Amino acid sequence: MPVALVLTLAPVFGLAVNIAVQFVISRLPLAIGKVRRQFLSFGCGLAATALRLGPELYSAGFTLPDAIGCFALHLLAYAMAGFIFFNVINLNISSLRIRMLKEYLREHPQPLPDRVLREKYPARAMLDARLARLVSGGQVILRNGRYHIHPGLVAAIGHFFVFLQRFLLRK
Repeated sequence: MPVALVLTLAPVFGLAVNIAVQFVISRLPLAIGKVRRQFLSFGCGLAATALRLGPELYSAGFTLPDAIGCFALHLLAYAMAGFIFFNVINLNISSLRIRMLKEYLREHPQPLPDRVLREKYPARAMLDARLARLVSGGQVILRNGRYHIHPGLVAAIGHFFVFLQRFLLRK
């Protein structure tokens, strides 16, 4: 197979591995949350992309700087595709808000009154459901009747984005 084709398809191969792993582990009774499953499948896809690229770049005779640049570029292409897949999976988080907006629009030109919407979607029930998902996903810990951020990968990512916000936006 031509080198250019293999290099072009390596991120697609990684995304296919990501999707396959996500499909399998989402059906296994593992004691890890949804976000961790997504990170696991993303990592498997990243490894598959790297393992597909490495031997090809080595045997193609690229100089070391060219091979490193090509490797990084293709891993970045996979990461962008994996990020899109991550967000597609997480669309269900915003699905309730979308459903609420559709109910508003369905009653057009006479919008659905806020009172009716609040009766259908009580804030306390929505908050309880969200907190239960955060606890079951391991992102938040309930200790002594209070919620605490679990020190882990998700918290580290949050700290990284706060750093970026402060660094880039001077906030």
